[in-house]
Amino acid sequence: MALLLKQAEVDALYDTLEAMDAALSALGVRPILLAGSLLGAVRSHSILFCDDDVDVGILECDYERVRAALPGAIAHVASYKRRPWPAADRIRPHAATSVWVDLFVLRRYAREDELRALLSVRANGTAQPDGYAEAIIAQLHAAGGAFPCWHYDNRKAVELWPREFFADGELLPLRDDLTFGHLTLCAPRRPVAHLRRAYGERCFHEYRLAESHVPWSAELRARHAALAAAGVRAGPVPLHDAHFAPVRHSRRAKRRPSMHCRAQLEAFLESEQRACDGDGAADGAHAERAGAGPAAPLAPPASSTQPRPAPAPRVAATCAAAARTPKPSWFGAALSASNGHAAQLPDFSCPHVLATMEVHVAKARAARAAEPAPSARVLAFVASAHFRALSTERIFEYDTRAHDMRGAFSRALGLTPTAADEPPVRLRALGLTPTAADEPSVRAALAALRRGGKEAALCRLRDARFRLPFQQAYLRLVLDVVLPALHAAAPPLAPATGAGCAEGEGEGEGEGEGEGECARASAHPAVCWVQAFPCVRVICPGEFSIGPHADCAYGHSHANVNVVLPLYGCTGAGALVTESHEGAEDWHALDGRYGACSVFHGARCLHFAGENRADEARVSLDFRIVPAGGWEGAHDAQPVDGPGDARAGAAGCSAGANRYAVGFFVRMSRARDADGAWTIDEPDSRALPDPDERFGYPFVRRAAAAAH
Repeated sequence: MALLLKQAEVDALYDTLEAMDAALSALGVRPILLAGSLLGAVRSHSILFCDDDVDVGILECDYERVRAALPGAIAHVASYKRRPWPAADRIRPHAATSVWVDLFVLRRYAREDELRALLSVRANGTAQPDGYAEAIIAQLHAAGGAFPCWHYDNRKAVELWPREFFADGELLPLRDDLTFGHLTLCAPRRPVAHLRRAYGERCFHEYRLAESHVPWSAELRARHAALAAAGVRAGPVPLHDAHFAPVRHSRRAKRRPSMHCRAQLEAFLESEQRACDGDGAADGAHAERAGAGPAAPLAPPASSTQPRPAPAPRVAATCAAAARTPKPSWFGAALSASNGHAAQLPDFSCPHVLATMEVHVAKARAARAAEPAPSARVLAFVASAHFRALSTERIFEYDTRAHDMRGAFSRALGLTPTAADEPPVRLRALGLTPTAADEPSVRAALAALRRGGKEAALCRLRDARFRLPFQQAYLRLVLDVVLPALHAAAPPLAPATGAGCAEGEGEGEGEGEGEGECARASAHPAVCWVQAFPCVRVICPGEFSIGPHADCAYGHSHANVNVVLPLYGCTGAGALVTESHEGAEDWHALDGRYGACSVFHGARCLHFAGENRADEARVSLDFRIVPAGGWEGAHDAQPVDGPGDARAGAAGCSAGANRYAVGFFVRMSRARDADGAWTIDEPDSRALPDPDERFGYPFVRRAAAAAH
């Protein structure tokens, strides 16, 4: 098979693209295959044999960061030049300066007049002739274009390729399963429909030599002239079976075994068509459910060494469908895909990221608004300066030597042997303390975790022998560090009036309707109810947790203050994200370092965590504190069998949540003497009740079944 490029040029392009992908991934950005390179990824799993460059793109919201960082990050491999021709930035490999990678920028146009404004002005700032912009937009409409859509960010690129737009559902969320030589790169969600529109229905069965770059390059002018002299015509030419074989790197280490052929391409096109048809049906029935990615073009695993016969189209499509990534309708998967599955959180100012999140955030807003209001007394307390100071987002640090929460956690789970182990359980599968002596390898251990290591490790917390030492370490941290830091900046609680509780001199002294426990709590502002056992969050690689939510929608008090204790893997894409106050939606990550505590008003502020893209588990603890003025429980409530037990109802608490029942909180107070130490009032810390389903995994019933 004759190549338009020399082998040295092919190698240089792959090496440059590999360096770009690594550099951009470090920024939380992934290059998106576009144009002829996207066609090559689908048609031959590689650079096209008839192409003369590589085309990739990034989203407009990422461009300034990329432009600032990429030139230095790839300087050892290639040179970067901004807009040497009007349509794109250009990266030239040092090893072959006759070829390049074009870096395009994609912009979302919400309305037609936004695109018209771009097209109506020349590079020198003067207006285009009448009808110029309309003629280009007419080509877009003729190709089935509608707004909103994605297109290039500059006039020249749109003028040259008006049909290379992406409908709103064709680009995002990105897919990361297309093979390109020895690389696996991101691509638009629906590549086939886009390519057929841009290059014609026959683009997977015939080819033509690229001509759009010729006016901008002396090298290409000479090369195309030589091809014309040799009798090679520029029109469409039927593809032969050999044309579907990947164009590979010359070095063995960068060659991926492949049996890709015409039959496998046809299988992919068939599965893609079914997926597009499914999108249309889903859009009519329920727009939220549209978006599951189609099967990927089939490629053998990198470890394959023996050739295998190509599967029949139906079998190929079935196998590919079984290997699909999680549904983009799941928040964690959708958010990760919007960021190219990078190891960092996305830029929450990007319109496409916000658009991906919106359907999930809208549900969370509605759930928060639908939650019944608490009593007037609690509402007044939540509005007080005292509570605002307690619940304002802040971060403080603690001494991890004095409070070794990692050690306590690892001992409880058997990651570190204890005297109670019979025999010691070695579940390094959680990836917490890997050492050279701990075999099997990290990846094998992570695979073991997915096969049940997580359940076996966490279910040890159901055993009081292992749980109680960890619980005591947690309660000591709360008493010695969290509550003193929380109250240090809070002003005294002002006396309550009206129907609320009054603040008196001693416990039990009050007036109005405030009697009993309510009056005692109000009389002693330095009283808090603290979650008796923390929620343990272990998110394995590839897993994701709950989407955006406010805790009040799950039955927690509006006066609930959340505290997060990161243990492992809670930075980057593993960080917890929240808003600074209710309704702000100024999404930002909390501090995920070990030894840091983050406090925020989780009862009303929406918060979430994304998909775990790291190689180790993401482990954190979180718990809730209800200050005295917001407490609505009663000490005569009965223990519950689960969250839906009707016996545990309490005023102001949603039916089915029952967080105020015995066992979920412990009462802590600060001494009135000079020392001012915090202590557990009740229940006695030596007789803490066993955690139940309200604390989540591993205390739910399915975890109990897994333990036996």
